[in-house]
Amino acid sequence: MANKVTIHFAQDRIDRAAYIAETVGFGEIIRTAEYFNRNNLFEMKQITETGVLIVRGSSGQIVTMFIMRPEQVEEIYRKNHWGRVPAWLMTKVKKNWKKGYTQNQPDYH
Repeated sequence: MANKVTIHFAQDRIDRAAYIAETVGFGEIIRTAEYFNRNNLFEMKQITETGVLIVRGSSGQIVTMFIMRPEQVEEIYRKNHWGRVPAWLMTKVKKNWKKGYTQNQPDYH
């Protein structure tokens, strides 16, 4: 796993990854957006079928991941001109929120 994640992830986000695995699971990646972040560095945001957002750096290493809130998934779809969030995905994201999975993630702000 060490070469697939950043040091930040391995040291600061590994508890969150374990929490995701135990609650909603990772699922399959259904959408990927490539962009330059505010520091002008290339990143990828990947949405999974379970409502998890995975952020990867230019090397492909995982920088962070978290269970999304409904407004976060809507924003990503809007910014990438993907149309409306599929109803099944929004239902999943809302269920995650209602169950408290989003709010209870380790180190989630």
